[in-house]
Amino acid sequence: MKLFIIILVFVGCTYGQGSGGKTVEEQWNDFKDLFQRSFDKVEDKMRFQIYKHNLALVEAQNAKFARGESDHGAAINDLSDRTPEEKQVLEQQIRPVPA
Repeated sequence: MKLFIIILVFVGCTYGQGSGGKTVEEQWNDFKDLFQRSFDKVEDKMRFQIYKHNLALVEAQNAKFARGESDHGAAINDLSDRTPEEKQVLEQQIRPVPA
């Protein structure tokens, strides 16, 4: 689990923070380029909605951090186009099996 979190933090930091004045659509296209995502039109539309939702969560967390209401910020990472259920499955795949 610690390795999983470290990877997410690294990837999130690598991706960077802030939009740099780009539209959400431009950020989405940058995200797909960075993480080598390619979808058909239907899935792209669905994944874009998930990404926008997660982007709003990141921005809300960072606003709390900026106001001193939280001790951490957030960033977009390689899981930002995944549903909570998909994230859970991926986490279970890398979590060590108890002996």
